[in-house]
Amino acid sequence: MTDAEFFETELGERRQVAYRHIRVAKLATAAEVSKYSPSRLNLAIAYVEGKTGVPVKSRGDVDFALLRIEHVNSEGKKVVKKMSAMTFPELREAVSQVTKKPKKAVKESPASKVVTAAVKRPGVKGVQASISKSLVVLRVPLSGLAALARELSSFEDPTG
Repeated sequence: MTDAEFFETELGERRQVAYRHIRVAKLATAAEVSKYSPSRLNLAIAYVEGKTGVPVKSRGDVDFALLRIEHVNSEGKKVVKKMSAMTFPELREAVSQVTKKPKKAVKESPASKVVTAAVKRPGVKGVQASISKSLVVLRVPLSGLAALARELSSFEDPTG
């Protein structure tokens, strides 16, 4: 039995929710859990870990009542707020701002360039292409299928 199956059958909770509750129970007091909610506390812990680069190890390492969180508001300005004064979406956005990793530059393959060029031609409308290594996934509206087929009929794999 996997941990996900155990949590689902024995506790009636999804794996992610169960681990969130375990993490919060280790790092926050019962009073903090009732005041802020496990979801908010979990995000606050993730924010502190993302900001410092160090995992929170024990209860008391974070003072949730005094925690100030920096985030970019809807106007694009950096704002610092108390965790308790933040909306849930603001808190989630602040966490994503400190935990996102810079994307690595991916070199586009010759085949990918050909497919991308084909779906961007004027006669082909509404096609979305997702290209990953040697797999191409196309989302094509029925109205654009014939035009895409014409564009791709002359496709030759440039890699051989």
